[in-house]
This record gives sequence, C-alpha cells and structure tokens, in this order.
Amino acid sequence: MVRINHLKLIKKLSAWLVYQSISVDLADKTARILVEGDLAGHPGHGAERITQIRSGFANQTIQTNGRHTVKKCSQTVTLIDAHYNLGYPVVEKAVHTAVDLAKQFGVGVCAVKNASHIGILGYYTNLASQHSCVCVILSSTSPAVVLPGGKEQLLGTNPISYAIPMASGPSYVADFSTSSVSRTALIEHMQSELCFDSAVGVDANGTPSRDPQQIAQGGLLPFGDLKGAHLSILFSILCGPLIGTVTNDFVKGTRSMEQSPNKGDFVLCFDVSSFTDISTFTRSVQSFSERIAASSERFRVPGAHTSETRKKNMRDGVVLSDKLRRFFEEEAISL
Repeated sequence: MVRINHLKLIKKLSAWLVYQSISVDLADKTARILVEGDLAGHPGHGAERITQIRSGFANQTIQTNGRHTVKKCSQTVTLIDAHYNLGYPVVEKAVHTAVDLAKQFGVGVCAVKNASHIGILGYYTNLASQHSCVCVILSSTSPAVVLPGGKEQLLGTNPISYAIPMASGPSYVADFSTSSVSRTALIEHMQSELCFDSAVGVDANGTPSRDPQQIAQGGLLPFGDLKGAHLSILFSILCGPLIGTVTNDFVKGTRSMEQSPNKGDFVLCFDVSSFTDISTFTRSVQSFSERIAASSERFRVPGAHTSETRKKNMRDGVVLSDKLRRFFEEEAISL
C-alpha cells in the first residue's frame, strides 16, 4: 500500500487544476476539499474525483471560469447558481453564507444549483459546527435508486450530513446516503466482483439482488424501505424544484460527465445561541452522545471515528489508489 503526504497531494492537485485554467484560489480550495475525503477515509469521494473533473473539463461540462451568481431571496435565504463550475469552493462559500445568516437571524439557508460534485458532505457540516451552529446539508444526485416494488431509477443516492457541536472533542458529524449502499460501494463491489451480503438493489426486472452487476442494470434500493424513499423524495424536492432546478429523475452530471451538472445542494444552519445557552446545549449533547455510545457495542459516535482516522492519515499519509496513480502517470505528474 503506497501512501502520500496529504499536503504534497494537495499541492499536486492544485497545480494541475491551475494548469487547466482554474484560478489559484479556487484550485487550492478544490484540492484541499478533495483531499479531505481521503483524510476521512473515503477515497471514493476524495482525490480520485480529479478524474471525474478531468472528464468534465474535456467534455466542457464543467466550466473553468469560476463564475457564480448570488441571489438574496430573503433575509435568511440565499441562492447561488454555480453555472456548472467546480462545486467544492462554491458550497464552502454557501456554508459560510448560511452561518453568517444564522448568526444574524438564528437560521440561515444557502442553496446551490448547477455545481459539480462537492466531495464528502461531512466536511462542510463540520465546518459550520465550528461556529457553534447545528448544520444540515442535503444533496441530490443523478438517478440510481428505484422505489420499493419498482424497477425504474427515479431517485438519486441523495446524501445527507448533519453536524452538532459538543462541549469537548470533535463535533457529532453524521454523513450518509439515503440508498441502501452508496454508489461508490456499488462500483467497488462491481470491480472486485463481490456480491453484497443482502439484497441492496434490484435487477432490470425489479427482482431483489445481491449481485452488483445486476444492480447496476436495475438499481439500488432506498435504505429503510418506504421510509427511506420518503426521505429521499423530500431531499429531491428541497434540492430541486424549491431552488429552481430539476426533480431527481432529471439530474445529470454527478457521476458521468457527458452532461453538465444540474443538481442541487441545500445548506441549513441553526445558530445555537439564538435558541438556548450554548454551554448548556453542548454539555447536554455531549452527555447524550456518551450514553448512546455506551448503550451499543456496534454504535460509534460519528465524528469521533473520522477525527481519529484523519489524524492517522495526516501523520502517515493518505493511500495512493491505483486510479489516482494512473491519473498522475497519464498527466506526466511526478510524485
């Protein structure tokens, strides 16, 4: 297993982005957020996504001009149109905007449409939690999920993350898709030719299946059966028609880059001190999370595990995957 220092990886990715006509500022932000995925132990949502960005540049479905427009919809609501540019720096800006609004009015919303993939949502919610905010972020993705009993891909994997500040240590940060497994997990199982332990999707005929090749032709199932489907539909509406973009079944450009990304990302922040005493709140959350963790050997407090993984990878370096190594070889970038 080959590892590379995360700062070196950021520098290499940023330099390549600048060579592709991305501004230095946006290149640095994009590279840094990409590598956050690797530091957190999720390489499929990390630096490997540079290959997707490359495809978007080649197809001109991801723009390089960095242009985005900001619309102030109300005191507490702002909408950003990324105009098919890189999503990482735009959504980071959206988080800061939502935090600022929450500090002023108690609650802040900043939604983004027409941005490329944005990496792990937990990075952004954790960022907001450092400002004593509870943050929820939703995203829509291109269709990959069928409704229970159906066989047409109408929903995306539609992830959600939320972060809650605690009295000490890392924030409570949850980050997960609303599908039975993530699309990245499906791709990994296809590549390794391993079946899932249970039927996480259906084949082309709508028959439940454990086979990733069959599921790729049919579709994933939502987690929690109909309950997960209802949540995913809600996320689709909040990240779609509510902010002026499409419903889930028309989302493009989140995995395959033949078409420009037209998805939505929805950032919601609550300033804790606008509701209650911040110290009382964080102590209560801390105590509750400790009782939750003590109640089950299977349950790990989200955020704490990621924090430890991040520290280890910052110390030892992040794993350089075969996919990422090939990218550097193809681009004649020395490591």
